[in-house]
Amino acid sequence: MEEKGVWLLVVVLVLECRILIEGGEIPSAGECAMDVKERKDCGYAGISVKDCTSKGCCFDAKFPNVPWCFYPHLKKGADECAMDSMERKDCGYAGISVKDCTSKGCCFDAKYPGVPWCFYPHLKKGAGECAMDVKERKDCGYAGISVKDCTSKGCCFDAKYPGVPWCFYPHLKKGADECAMDSMERKDCGYAGISVKDCTSKGCCFDAKYPGVPWCFYPHLKKGAGECAMDVKKRKDCGYAGISVKDCTSKGCCFDAKYPSVPWCFYPHLKKDY
Repeated sequence: MEEKGVWLLVVVLVLECRILIEGGEIPSAGECAMDVKERKDCGYAGISVKDCTSKGCCFDAKFPNVPWCFYPHLKKGADECAMDSMERKDCGYAGISVKDCTSKGCCFDAKYPGVPWCFYPHLKKGAGECAMDVKERKDCGYAGISVKDCTSKGCCFDAKYPGVPWCFYPHLKKGADECAMDSMERKDCGYAGISVKDCTSKGCCFDAKYPGVPWCFYPHLKKGAGECAMDVKKRKDCGYAGISVKDCTSKGCCFDAKYPSVPWCFYPHLKKDY
């Protein structure tokens, strides 16, 4: 028995050395920290550290007779993944890896049997521009769009409710005074089908709440920008035809698309008390 114990120790030490050689390390990350009896096998007999971790799984060879390559818990603080296991909506397929699941922007948790392990997240808390009645949602994607592809367009994703779009356009962010205007005053800043991301990257406003008006539109002057407040006839052109809000303001100039037939990008006055 003593001889077997020695050999077992040797095997463990060799494998721990192998971990270091292959570039891995015994994990201490919260998502891998669990009672060894909770481990769910993520590999096969003799799987390497590299092959295990490349699947997004945890590897720990410290304890015998339990899986060394095993599924992680949810990462701590991932509030959008925290839900009753019975609320989970499947985001993958049988046997999907942790890596493939999370690369789609979905959550992975193998703790509970009989429910999806790869599942859609809730809306992140505090995402005020995504908080709306589900009946107000306007589709921003296509059937089966991934969380990652949806949010990369600047849109919101929430799979909690059936029969409504899961990928949908956000509201205006609260406090964006330069975007607050009557919808009939909006001046188009984009093109048909422009994404939220492309619109806002131009320095424009995006709001898909109202039909029949531009959703990507030029902002008003920011309140309190005294150096930009002047008679429109006094404006001196600071740009070129079609200059974006971002390019205009990055030059230190003012932008206001409220009035036609005058420069929208124009030089400011001196600041008061300057």
